[in-house]
Amino acid sequence: MTLGILNFVLDIDGAHDIVSRIMAALPSGSCLALTHPTTDADLGGEGDVSRAQWRARPGADAVAVKP
Repeated sequence: MTLGILNFVLDIDGAHDIVSRIMAALPSGSCLALTHPTTDADLGGEGDVSRAQWRARPGADAVAVKP
C-alpha cells in the first residue's frame, strides 16, 4: 500500500518508476492500493492541494508546490 505517498512525488516519471518497481517486486496477481487527495470541496477536499501544508514531523513543515 502506498496510501498518501505518491501525491508527494511531483515528477510524473518518478511516480511511474516507483509504481513499476513496486509492482515488479510483487508476485503475479498482486494488487497495489493507492490513494490521492481531492481538491473537490463537494468531496471534502480542502481547496488547492498544491498550496496545502502538512506536518511532516514535530517542528518541521512540508509544503507541496507545483514545479
